[in-house]
Amino acid sequence: MSTKKLDVTCLILVLLIFVTCMFWLIMGGIKQKIQYRKENELWTKKLTELNMAEMKMSSLRVALVSTKRELKSLNESIPDSAEIGKFLKQLDSRMKAREITLLDIQPSHEVQEKLYTRIPLRLSMEGPFIRIYELLQDLETMARTLVMEEMVIRKSDPDRNCRAQLTASLFRRREEARE
Repeated sequence: MSTKKLDVTCLILVLLIFVTCMFWLIMGGIKQKIQYRKENELWTKKLTELNMAEMKMSSLRVALVSTKRELKSLNESIPDSAEIGKFLKQLDSRMKAREITLLDIQPSHEVQEKLYTRIPLRLSMEGPFIRIYELLQDLETMARTLVMEEMVIRKSDPDRNCRAQLTASLFRRREEARE
């Protein structure tokens, strides 16, 4: 073989090796770019899911705060225990503020209902009609649920005060309803 042919063959061989190396290099770059794009799409999807989860978590926190507030209100309205002492303290302070005299209070036997226990109370009081009316409004608007069932108001002639008898019920949750 002549040197010229040998040089041409070597040159073709070098070019072929060069083209093959460039082909593998470019293919590796393309594969890497495709892999990078797939990973980028995956991360974007995960980031979107994470943002959605954060939004849901935020709305759940708001709902939890609202639910806790409602539960607290319900617990004040119908507590676990009768809390008669606390109720009587509130009643006494409202009666003093309205200048009404409590003559008698008679709790009756508890009545078991489906979700709660009803505690009937019979109150006898004396004072000006308008003050008794204001006290009844106070009792209706207090946080503790108090259902007025029966009321009798009589006017006393000598001192222009009224005597009122009120039958009302307090409530407490039953053990089974708490669970």
